[in-house]
Amino acid sequence: MTRNDEHRGGTRDGMTRRRLFELALAGSAIGVVEPLVKDQERGRAWAETPRSGGTLKMAWPSSPRTIDPALTIQGDEYMITQNVYDNLTRVDERLQVQPMLATRWSSDPQARVWTFHLRQGVKFHHGRELKASDVVLTFERVLDPKTASPGRTALGPIEKVEAVDDYTVRFRMSAPYADLPVNLGVTFGRVLPADRADKIVSEPSGTGPFRLVEFKPGERTRLVKFADYWDRPRPYLDELWQVNIPQHATQVAALSGGDVQMMFEVPVAFIGTLERAPGVSVGSVKSTSFQPVILATDHKPFDDNRVRLAMKLLLDRTAVIKAVWQGRGTVGNDHPVPDINPLHAPQPQRTQDVARAKALLAEAGHPQGFSAEIWTSNERVGMQELAVVVQQMVAPADIKLEVKTVPWSVFNANVYKKKALYINNWFGRATIDETVYPYFHSSGSWNEGKYSNPKLDKLLENGRSSTDPAKRKEIYAELQRVISDEGHYAVTYFTQYVSAVRSNVKGYTLHPLRWCDFRNTFLEA
Repeated sequence: MTRNDEHRGGTRDGMTRRRLFELALAGSAIGVVEPLVKDQERGRAWAETPRSGGTLKMAWPSSPRTIDPALTIQGDEYMITQNVYDNLTRVDERLQVQPMLATRWSSDPQARVWTFHLRQGVKFHHGRELKASDVVLTFERVLDPKTASPGRTALGPIEKVEAVDDYTVRFRMSAPYADLPVNLGVTFGRVLPADRADKIVSEPSGTGPFRLVEFKPGERTRLVKFADYWDRPRPYLDELWQVNIPQHATQVAALSGGDVQMMFEVPVAFIGTLERAPGVSVGSVKSTSFQPVILATDHKPFDDNRVRLAMKLLLDRTAVIKAVWQGRGTVGNDHPVPDINPLHAPQPQRTQDVARAKALLAEAGHPQGFSAEIWTSNERVGMQELAVVVQQMVAPADIKLEVKTVPWSVFNANVYKKKALYINNWFGRATIDETVYPYFHSSGSWNEGKYSNPKLDKLLENGRSSTDPAKRKEIYAELQRVISDEGHYAVTYFTQYVSAVRSNVKGYTLHPLRWCDFRNTFLEA
């Protein structure tokens, strides 16, 4: 089979290929991406023949909590599982779905029954061939409430997964769902071996390009090339390391000195330094990531929407972007759908209005404002800076905030879903459904503000089950309005993703979802 044949993918019957493409396109965001090399180097870099060998060390400010794909919730964990495992499909750098472990797929006319055909001859790291039973185990495990996976509501309305034969898997949905091929390419869809379900953390074995050989949280994770990877000659690197370096200044020094070959993310304050550094390349991409101010509805005073709306009205979004990102960002309107998503609905931009905010606070019984803590972390670029800016911008309404800063591990354990007011850091999602449903449905896995709105629940359910592009557009426009006006998020911006590498790192492309795919990456001699 030729490489072109391997990457054919798509539908053969049921809904037409064009119809499914339109629906998938209407549920994903397509950003402008670029290889992480300087413009003058780009043509030469991609013309080179990839060179095998070498070790790439990538610096991260935080440390992974788990390597169980069903339980991952942060970027350092995604980076590890993406390179140890494969998915049925792959979401590429333009957020379009491509074949991976599945070579092709089809659905019935209602998009309720999906059939995926597996690539044959794929080996797990422990030597056994991939079979349909592995796919069944993977998704049954995610969907099992006992697993407590956030992916249970993020993957879509999957009702049943069954093996038709060794190389064919069928997904039955509880409602029409056109986004399934895209959603199977996300972080929770890493395919696990059914015969090692009890060793997912102790002895992980995937079909991915690298094997995990060392896992030392707080220090490093080391991956080595899987010699029997199905997509030969990939990968080209011999080893891939994730190195925990909490301080960004130390990361910059390590990258400049060649001790590491890549920084996952570069804070704005260090961009100029690295752009001037010999032997370093800096690149960026418009991303779907955002950093919301969480106004938890199960805590006073944010159980009152007048207070939530007042907080939103106190924020000068353009000034926030200038202060936190030196202007590198896109203005947000208090919902998580970025303007690069085809289903983004333009609506009047919320602007700062201190007088109206004060009036709303008075109506809610807070004419003299209130005092609160605002929690954040110093281990995600922008979070601490945003907390300080929010503190300053709400002060004219007599809201007195005390900034509390903690490491990312403490944030996830003691702040996320627990505190009344905090800054969070979210990567964007590949489909419109995953962008909103898990965050705002009353049963959503990531509904950290405990927000519950029957009207919004109905919109979310109708949006994910509709196969009419015009109807979907209408539903998601109304949904964005409701979230903006009533939801528990104040979204002031969407970020640019900025990363940096040593100039001898080739074949690496930034992903707008901030995922890290090293299959094509190599080190120039």
